[in-house]
Amino acid sequence: MRVFICGDYSNPGGPATVNRGLKSELTQEYCFLEKKRTVDKLFEVVKKTIQSDIIVFSGIIKPAFPALVLTKLLKKKIGYIMHGYLQYEDRINNRENIFGELLERKIIKSADEIYCVSNPFAVFVRERIPEKEKHIKVLTNGIDWKYLNAMSTSASEEHRGCSIAVAGGARETKKNFNVCCAVDKINREENIKIKLNIYGVVDEEFRSKCKDFDFIEYRGILPKKEYLEQISRTRLFVSNSSFDPFGLAPVEALVLGCDVLLSKATGVISVMDNLTENDTIFDCESVDEIAEKIKIVLNSRNHARILSGIDREKTGNDYRAAEFDGYMRVLYKRSEKV
Repeated sequence: MRVFICGDYSNPGGPATVNRGLKSELTQEYCFLEKKRTVDKLFEVVKKTIQSDIIVFSGIIKPAFPALVLTKLLKKKIGYIMHGYLQYEDRINNRENIFGELLERKIIKSADEIYCVSNPFAVFVRERIPEKEKHIKVLTNGIDWKYLNAMSTSASEEHRGCSIAVAGGARETKKNFNVCCAVDKINREENIKIKLNIYGVVDEEFRSKCKDFDFIEYRGILPKKEYLEQISRTRLFVSNSSFDPFGLAPVEALVLGCDVLLSKATGVISVMDNLTENDTIFDCESVDEIAEKIKIVLNSRNHARILSGIDREKTGNDYRAAEFDGYMRVLYKRSEKV
């Protein structure tokens, strides 16, 4: 059996992080996209597609297009690790991505199996692509516990201060403006000064809406190490997403000693057994609920309890790679029968 995983391995985002985790644990039966230059990638895609029995697309990248065309011509089995749903997300985020959405539709239509990165996301996808329901499986994102543990810290309460962090910038699916409004409500009503750090890209429209909020610090996109160092000095990480297939950032925050408040739409909650109602935002549009939950978590630390409810063995990269390998061997047996 030979499997070619066509995906991004260099960027700091979620799909690339997952791909690097799989690459670090899989055997020589698996090959990956290694080249950097566009022309070199094209030749590599053609060569590895021809040489492999199964082609797995992990995320949506441009080299996947020639790989998909060739895979279909050669009638090879196709797997798709589905990290998100562009056709849904781009509409909400007011983002135009014609090529990406077209490629996504073609991969989904052609895929023999689709692997969603969390249980909640799999439910979401089955509802929207019912014709693929029997082909949709769950492959929860792996977590690099060794790396996170090496980054862990024991910052003092005084060092963390009264600070909150959100990620995803101005993306509409992150609903970070509602968190801004909630912090403003707490600061005004409780006469305190909570600081809110926003990580990610923020446009002028978002800044304009927040112009009266003097407690906000825009941090932008930082190198991973610098970002984690800043999170280690943060008291609370809030994920108020209306749509988040997995979301590694809350786990990173927990390991770094930061408390978390997560919306029910954050896929990573499927691996957290000790979450309570006070750790969860049920209505990401409700400023009142967000504000109330922030106050509760700030007054009663939750990171140790939530972290203890995550099964590190079954969420690690090695366990996830073994699960993925099992899926591939079943798919390979099916290809032999054709």
